[in-house]
Amino acid sequence: MTKRQQRQQETRAALLDAAETCFAARGYDAVSVPEIAKEAGYTTGAVYSNFSGKEELFLALMERAMGGQAARRAEVVALEDTGEGRLRQVARLWIDVVRERPEAMVLIIEFWSYSRRDPALRQRFAERMAQTRAGLAALAAMAPPVGADAAPPEEVAMAAYAMAHGLAIHHIADPEGVPIEVVESALLWVFRGAGHLPD
Repeated sequence: MTKRQQRQQETRAALLDAAETCFAARGYDAVSVPEIAKEAGYTTGAVYSNFSGKEELFLALMERAMGGQAARRAEVVALEDTGEGRLRQVARLWIDVVRERPEAMVLIIEFWSYSRRDPALRQRFAERMAQTRAGLAALAAMAPPVGADAAPPEEVAMAAYAMAHGLAIHHIADPEGVPIEVVESALLWVFRGAGHLPD
């Protein structure tokens, strides 16, 4: 990588960090490109030399957050030999994200809300969410079903993903009333109840 490429990569990362801060604090619609540039310490031109506009910046931010999680999830899953061990590691990754970067959860909600008004954005959002569900479905498929009435891996993934997001939303609103650590037990309950983890 050349020095120019490295500088561009650093600029892009700084702009994404600034956009994350601004969007999480004020919402997508309320934030302008000049505000993001100012937060990052760059000119508006720097934003447009890296992104076509606010919409692409928002999409890149979502992809960074969700793509980074997928890579980390694959790493920790590879280190575990049992279904329960893999699930516990995945749950702990989610717990860490919600604890350390609650703004990432806020951004997912913000993007969902905004994308409902734009079919093209909604499709891209749905594709990224589907990739995450596919990773959870692969976890369910790694072990033989327990019993004849085990749920399809794809349906287990839907339930697990919805549960994790729901608990994160409630935790952010009420940290003491809804401790995010319960995600670990809840993920095991979902997989066990669906017949993809032995009792």
